[in-house]
Amino acid sequence: MIAIFAKTPKRREIVDLNELLRQHQIALINAENEHFGSRNHGLRMVQHYARRIARLRTELGVRQY
Repeated sequence: MIAIFAKTPKRREIVDLNELLRQHQIALINAENEHFGSRNHGLRMVQHYARRIARLRTELGVRQY
């Protein structure tokens, strides 16, 4: 498992790259199906997870593919 500690204002939590990839995939599916009521909101969630994944990969020194 690849994990880091991410500082948050309230607590420290473990961020798992595999979990972020999973959430990103779910967000892609939900955006396609307009699960959130609007496609724009769904796409914002996709972008949110993509940014978090990119940041974590950079911090860990993990290549994209």
